[in-house]
Formats: sequence, C-alpha cells, structure tokens
Amino acid sequence: MLEKFIFYFDRFHNNRKAEEKAKETFKGINMTYQKLHDEMKYDTSELQFLIDSGEFLIQARKNLKYTYVYGFFLDGEKQQKEKDLFEFNQAYFESNCERLHELLEKKNTTDFFDNSKRQLFYQYKQDLIDITQATKKVI
Repeated sequence: MLEKFIFYFDRFHNNRKAEEKAKETFKGINMTYQKLHDEMKYDTSELQFLIDSGEFLIQARKNLKYTYVYGFFLDGEKQQKEKDLFEFNQAYFESNCERLHELLEKKNTTDFFDNSKRQLFYQYKQDLIDITQATKKVI
C-alpha cells in the first residue's frame, strides 16, 4: 500500500510542479503576445490562440494532477476494466499536456518576427490550436 501511495503521490507532486511551470510559461506567452502585437502588428484576435492555449494548459495541468488522486482510489478486480480505461485516457491526456507545454515553451520565436517567414507563425498557430483542441476532447 505504501508503494502505491508513493507512486501516486510522486505523480501528483510532479504535475503540481508542472502546473507551476505552466504558470511561468504563461508569463512568457503574454510577453510574446505583446511583442507580436506591438512589433509585427498582428491583430489581437489573431494572437488570442496564445492566451487561450496558455490558460487551458494551466487548467489541464491542474486537472491532470487530480487524476492521480482519483487513480489512487480505483482498486479491486471489479473495477479493473474501469481502471484500465481510466489509465489509458490519463496517459493520453498527459501526453497531450506535455506536447502542448512544449509548443507553448517554444524558445525560438525569432522567426515569428521576420515578415518573410510569416508562414512559420501560421503553422505554429495551427499546431497549437490542434493540440489544444485534441486535449480538450480528453477532459
């Protein structure tokens, strides 16, 4: 029982740290948003996806954190099918959160400030919207 507790507690704790990191990432997103608006003259409606994805990531990390509390209490042979399905969905949710977080932490945004490379920005935008939408479907 102690091993089980430690397993779930570690994952809960790791996702709590990831939630805090997502909040820090969101600060960087706001700076990028402002810079793209001010320097590249993108309309705010064209940049709203950054804010939406950042806010969603914070909420998703919080939700993911608490799935480990729920998972801890799933037990017994009668619940095995439910537990298997839950763990499959949880792994998919976690994988999507990681991918979303990676995209939002994209450090190399210098191409977004080059008018000749605007297509890279629009590809990034589409990738971010796609993974955000896919992750929302899991919740």
